Amino acid sequence: MNALSRFRMRKFRSGSSTPSSRLFFEALEARKLLSGDLGNAFNVCYAHEAPSFVSASTARNDVSSSAQKDGDGNSDGDARNTPVLVADYVDDFQNPNPTANWQYLWNESGEFGATANYSAMSYDSWRYRPSTANFPYLGATFGHSGPGLDDTESNGVERFAIAAFTVSTSGDYAIGDSLITREGEFGDGVELAVHVNDESVIGTLQIAPTGSASFDFDLGTLAAGDTIYIGVGPDGPNTGSSIGNDGFTWDYSIFKTAEGPPEEIDVMIDLDTQRFIGDVSELDREKYFTFHSSGGGSDQQIQDFMTEYDVYTGRQFWGAIGYAKSQTGEAGVYPNVTPSEDQTLRPTFPMVQTSHPRDAIRWDTDLQAAADWVTTYYTTVVDEVPTFFEPMNEPFVHADDAEFADAPDNDAMRLKMAEFYAAIGQAVNATPALANMNVVGYASAWPSVELWDFGHWDSRMKMFMDVAGEHMDAFSTHLYDGVNVTGQNNRRSGSNSEAILDLIETYSYAKWGTIKPHAITEYGGIESGFGEAYSDIKSAQSLRSINHLMFNLLERENDMMISIPFIGDKATWFHDPANGCEPYGSVLWRLDNPDVATCTGDYVYTFRVHFFDLWQDVQGERGLISTSDPDVQAQLFVDGNTAYVAVNNLSDGAADIDLQFVSELSGLQNVEIRQMEVPVDSSLDPTYTETTQSIAPNSVTINSGGTAVLVYNFDAPLEFSETIRSNKYYTGQHLETITADQTIMFSFDNVQTASEGHATLRMGIGRTHNLSKMPMLTVNGTNVDVPDDWKGYDQANRDDFFGVIEIPVPIGLLDANNSVSVTFPDSGGRVSSMILEVEAIDAVPELTDLMINTGDNQRSDVNHLTLNFSGLVDFGPDAFSVVQRSDLSGATGTSVDTSHSSQIVDGDTLVTLSFDSLTRNATGSLIDGNYELTINAASVVDSVSGASMTEDVIYGDSADESFFAFYGDTDGNRIVNVFDLLKFRQAYNSGTGDANYDLSLDFQGNGAINVFDLLPFRQRYSETLTFV
Repeated sequence: MNALSRFRMRKFRSGSSTPSSRLFFEALEARKLLSGDLGNAFNVCYAHEAPSFVSASTARNDVSSSAQKDGDGNSDGDARNTPVLVADYVDDFQNPNPTANWQYLWNESGEFGATANYSAMSYDSWRYRPSTANFPYLGATFGHSGPGLDDTESNGVERFAIAAFTVSTSGDYAIGDSLITREGEFGDGVELAVHVNDESVIGTLQIAPTGSASFDFDLGTLAAGDTIYIGVGPDGPNTGSSIGNDGFTWDYSIFKTAEGPPEEIDVMIDLDTQRFIGDVSELDREKYFTFHSSGGGSDQQIQDFMTEYDVYTGRQFWGAIGYAKSQTGEAGVYPNVTPSEDQTLRPTFPMVQTSHPRDAIRWDTDLQAAADWVTTYYTTVVDEVPTFFEPMNEPFVHADDAEFADAPDNDAMRLKMAEFYAAIGQAVNATPALANMNVVGYASAWPSVELWDFGHWDSRMKMFMDVAGEHMDAFSTHLYDGVNVTGQNNRRSGSNSEAILDLIETYSYAKWGTIKPHAITEYGGIESGFGEAYSDIKSAQSLRSINHLMFNLLERENDMMISIPFIGDKATWFHDPANGCEPYGSVLWRLDNPDVATCTGDYVYTFRVHFFDLWQDVQGERGLISTSDPDVQAQLFVDGNTAYVAVNNLSDGAADIDLQFVSELSGLQNVEIRQMEVPVDSSLDPTYTETTQSIAPNSVTINSGGTAVLVYNFDAPLEFSETIRSNKYYTGQHLETITADQTIMFSFDNVQTASEGHATLRMGIGRTHNLSKMPMLTVNGTNVDVPDDWKGYDQANRDDFFGVIEIPVPIGLLDANNSVSVTFPDSGGRVSSMILEVEAIDAVPELTDLMINTGDNQRSDVNHLTLNFSGLVDFGPDAFSVVQRSDLSGATGTSVDTSHSSQIVDGDTLVTLSFDSLTRNATGSLIDGNYELTINAASVVDSVSGASMTEDVIYGDSADESFFAFYGDTDGNRIVNVFDLLKFRQAYNSGTGDANYDLSLDFQGNGAINVFDLLPFRQRYSETLTFV
């Protein structure tokens, strides 16, 4: 078999078509082979069946020369014809933590090919290796296979060193520019194998000692979040020991050869419906548009920025604890003091004050002395107090710091820290002067609560809530994409951060029957792999995460005390001539061409200012907005003549957003389109653009991680006509163990039902990746489908999946009291929380029917009105007013006293409105005249939703509504004539109970029609009541 024939036998990913990427790599290889360069075409000593990868002498030099590196898969040319370099093993290698999207693993728990068997390797001084063994390992350019079947250490499993890369966007991918060399003549060969996700191994290659081979390979079409696993392990049984001799060197690149098409997603925008989250509709910018600054003092540049962008101070490392250390020179030692006797309520200023744990506490700190000092400081030393006091910043991750070496162990130190919070919270709450200062904690830096079967939760946040929660005004958590201080590389954005906050809320409900609010005192992204020097792309990385996470926080405004993106001011304390006066990573300003000897000069904005450009002026009341895909987050705010539509793309691929408005955009003047794009590749630049057009766009394309704010300007104020209210219902159940085929039951009682709206079950789960995320679920006995999608990525680079899956529930299935059953097909993990969210359109009372008396035509006797209102309705004392417009002689405008009674009929409210003045008899019959009824909308209120009628109702202000009384007019035509006379003659001399008796002609209402009724009839005969 010649080399070209062997080339044609290469294995490709099962089920893959032949995309342009494959044609690209095949063309390169075929050209090389057919040119006669066959000498090293397959420098492979032996292989499983036919070789599964292309040869070492193929297109290594050609592929890289035509590729452009782009983490988001963008390029200046046609990505379907020009491969884009996405990742490179050697170039991207980083320690002590892998570069974003990379993992270094080994198959600790079983065979290669099943991701559930993989565990992360940790970095020692020169390589990543298992914490319990020396082999396998991976280094910057090299590696070593693990024990093989001939080694007792293998326990019967060949152990592989595995490099894993997760792609960020959908498209066609290939491995290229690859080479592996088995270094040294001693030892045995190695086997290289590839698979994607948990699919079957799609290529294998064996390399003998001193042999080399390429493993360029077409991977076909991958979705965003798919992971490519490349492992190097022993070469089978009976080949000798694989320990100590089977080292190799290697490098390879991953290319995107074709873009996946942008996903088409609908965003529905309703400018007519006001939305409430709990009892909150208006966006409070002071809760969201903050930064880590004390306001700059005399720095006019910082003050001008805050005014121009409507931004508020956020957080500073100062306050009672910092002041104490500055006075005593010791940390954790507090003077024995007595708080001020002056308990006048102290004014506050918007700020979170905190301190580093090393400045606050020691193992032997007197907790009561610390608490007393805090209340003394804030009542005697300063005139104003911060709105928030967070005693320590991220204390638990520092429990093993040298300052706390006296503690018996880390758990004991964490408990001491929680008790520190509790003592301070209790003391502040007992001090009337500090009633407006909120104590928050514990500033969790590493909220990977699902670790160790939620042992992390038990030993950190739950412990804190149990010890100090009663005395906290809010629970503070730090949410970061990336590695914040410690832990694995996470993307909290999307489902993971949702699950963390949902579990905190659920446990709050379980303990106290209410939801204590959140204080997100830091959030954003941790940049890595962008070098030490400032660059726009490095500065912008956190904005990608800040925007992602803020949409989560905006959905919790009713339970949010404060949120502070990790953006600082100038951080002059960081400037150092030794590094050229580089700025601190999170700052809003940097020095431009500084004097490097003194680190002075002019300050210019970093790219982070565009976060505030993007959200500038966004304010107002919430409107109703929804998306067809959980990866696209959206918010709508309406402020006077302006509507703000904000859309964020959590997906790793581009999204075509179809903007669908429920009603016509009448009076639209223009649309300003603001867009921020932040690629993850260090070779690209972030962009922020603003454009204005006179016609509303039908759609907008948002690339991976991007955010758009569209500002719609109208020629008149927008007014809401409906209201929708979002309310969450909790159960005390949480962290329910999942056992195969065993049903977990949840109950939700006292739920406000509605005929219009929608409902969602927010199911938080923590499970290994190979276990099901789609249980059988019923609501009140009816099956409900669980989607296989959630906000954000698949979390494949995390040890376990921990996230919220949002499950749509038809609102008609809900009752006041509800039962939800969940049954998984496999065992393992937990349901961390289950929350029922109901978004119900306010039932607005409507007048559905109005009748004079009971609907008869006669106007000879008008003694009441009958009104029918939709739903259950309550009425205020001024709900109804009646006036006499005119009588036979002309306009009068006289008010009529009324009274009303109501009853519920078939779910509606039936009202009888009676008249208590301007009546001619004891039965309440109105005297002659034209009348007008006004129903005061504000006093007609739905008993369930509390919503009022949308507008007043006036009845009788036109002649055709026929609200008049005219004795003798038996057919309602405004004249008393011969036809009425005939009816009177028939009824004359009759009484109650007689067949001819006609109540409408009983003028006196005494049960008899006689001469005393004849006289007023004769007076009106041939008269006409004109409408005035």
